[in-house]
Amino acid sequence: MLEPGTSAQLGVSGPPPAVRGDVIALVLDNVPDSLAKPFVDNRVIGVVLIGVAFGIAARSLIGSQRRTAEDLVAVGFSCTLVQIAAMKEL
Repeated sequence: MLEPGTSAQLGVSGPPPAVRGDVIALVLDNVPDSLAKPFVDNRVIGVVLIGVAFGIAARSLIGSQRRTAEDLVAVGFSCTLVQIAAMKEL
């Protein structure tokens, strides 16, 4: 009944571009200059690197600082769940 793509006029492309470069250099190029820049530039790998950095730093917290950090994460997670539930009701 539906035949998606049957009328598409797709040209044949050449071979895929060769991957060149060093993996370490690629990672270092994606290390953000500021905390907001990856969010503004929509660079997901930069956001992931920021998350990893915060996770490593949080692992070194002890005592009341660790409990406070855990409480903040729990509050953020609860807010996310409430937002998801609210979106499902729409």
